[in-house]
Amino acid sequence: MSITQEYFCGLPIHEQLQVVLTQGTFRATRYEDTYAITQYQVSEFSADLYYSSASTMPEQIQVQKAWIPPAK
Repeated sequence: MSITQEYFCGLPIHEQLQVVLTQGTFRATRYEDTYAITQYQVSEFSADLYYSSASTMPEQIQVQKAWIPPAK
């Protein structure tokens, strides 16, 4: 059973992290200001994990609906 974005957003951050790392698929790493951001695809949404240089745990997780290209 896949997790919904709404259910995921209602979880505490430590449970969100567990879901991302166990059910997500790594997509990319990017850098913005003082953050390293890792992006994962989880079910029908993506999760961006924001890490500061001073931490090994993400400070925040931002979620957005995945873009699905239109059928041709």
